[in-house]
Amino acid sequence: MGLGTDWMLAVAQWISDLDGAVTLLPAAPRAVLPLIGIGAMMAVLGPIPGGAHRPVLLWRRGTGLALLAAGALLWVGDRRPDVLISAQGDAAAVLTPAGRIPSKPRGGSFAVENWLAADGDAADQAGAAARPLWQGTPSDRWAVLDRAGMRLRIRHLTGKGAAQDAAAHCREGGILVANIPLSMSAEARKECLVLDSEYLGKRGATAIFLTEGGASLVSVDQPGSGRIWH
Repeated sequence: MGLGTDWMLAVAQWISDLDGAVTLLPAAPRAVLPLIGIGAMMAVLGPIPGGAHRPVLLWRRGTGLALLAAGALLWVGDRRPDVLISAQGDAAAVLTPAGRIPSKPRGGSFAVENWLAADGDAADQAGAAARPLWQGTPSDRWAVLDRAGMRLRIRHLTGKGAAQDAAAHCREGGILVANIPLSMSAEARKECLVLDSEYLGKRGATAIFLTEGGASLVSVDQPGSGRIWH
């Protein structure tokens, strides 16, 4: 048994050392795995002994191939969120043609690593954060997004002093993210989309999809209650 185990481990090590042995792919929607699994089973399995005739077998394999194609199309056509915000507000990242770019090289590393992996991006947080987009100081990061006919600013505030100029930042419009509660009046909050620790604490990590009609928000703790912000 030891010889056989050593041989399997040696083969596995040889395969893992090959170029391209590991390839990252964007995470698939939930429906993809059942479609591909059932479709592959129907397409690959042979005739049922003493049962299926050729027309039935052809129908089953054709249906299996159709399910495989549907799963592949659903996977390829899946849209990744334009902006991702962690549940604690300590991480924010924007999807660009160069890949997803977190606002900081450190902070919220667990969430950022999962986001990059789900995008099929092999970069680590520091490498992804080095891509050009975000500007400002470590506690006040901002970027301008041009997406779906929209041009808006996203600002990520962290640290104890994050709330000092929150109202002024909100008057610039766009998206305001903070890892602490922002003391702002209801009237002031109407001028921008505020995602502070109080908001995120109730709804969890939030994904934002930018469309011509505005920003569509989907939260982890309230997945069925999408919100549109104009």
